Amino acid sequence: NCNPLKDENCKPLNVGLSTSIIDYFEEKSPNYSIFIDRGSFTFHKNDGLEIIMDKRYDNPSIRSNFYILYGKVEAIIKTSSGQGIISSFFLQSDDGDEIDIEWIGGERDKVQTNFFSKGNVTTYSRGQTHKVIGHSESFHKYTIDWKKEELNWYIDDKLVRSVKNNTDERYPCSAMSLMVGIWAGGDPGNEVGTIQWAGGETDFDKAPFSMFVKRIVVSDYSSGSFYKYSSNYLNNHYNENSDNKGIEIVGGNVNDRFEIASKEFSIL
Repeated sequence: NCNPLKDENCKPLNVGLSTSIIDYFEEKSPNYSIFIDRGSFTFHKNDGLEIIMDKRYDNPSIRSNFYILYGKVEAIIKTSSGQGIISSFFLQSDDGDEIDIEWIGGERDKVQTNFFSKGNVTTYSRGQTHKVIGHSESFHKYTIDWKKEELNWYIDDKLVRSVKNNTDERYPCSAMSLMVGIWAGGDPGNEVGTIQWAGGETDFDKAPFSMFVKRIVVSDYSSGSFYKYSSNYLNNHYNENSDNKGIEIVGGNVNDRFEIASKEFSIL
């Protein structure tokens, strides 16, 4: 869990997926592990994994046991209601690249998309809001298609946003794991700006709060068995054209599975 941009001794070895997989979460999956255990997790036959915030200070989440370097991820999710409660589905690298989908519990018909490069949060102009009816009342399909040249978000198979890799905001291009979780942006202890963004303070007397994920499909566009950061990564991390400078691919290549992964995804 270290960051190679902040610690020269941080040399994570990221296990590559290098294939396509599907999980229904009717039971524990070998492809995912509990990342933060403050909260609880219940598996259901029809509704998949329920991720539960039982009380204040809970922020339960799961994380994939693999990384992808470009790929397509899709989840069928029912989010949590509740003022200030945030349900999240996102890709994240060790060095601060991130691709997000987030839902604010008090906004029943909206979803937010965002992306970050190398942990740069000096501006929040990358975020956009999209319409989705009743995301906490029913399941919807959400897709992130992270290509080397372009990043696309879909809701119920409809394209809602595209970002090119030459964006002025810089483009995420490090190997990323997949995370799903729930947290309280409206906790009274948070910064005022965070509470406002989350829609107001959370009433924890109304806990528990739950989100459900009943299917996740992942296709890796690259074939690497492992991804690691080069010894001079601190000097070479900046790249605006998504050429993955400073990332070493072990046992494979970047983006060489694009065609076969696209076929696998359509079958799954």
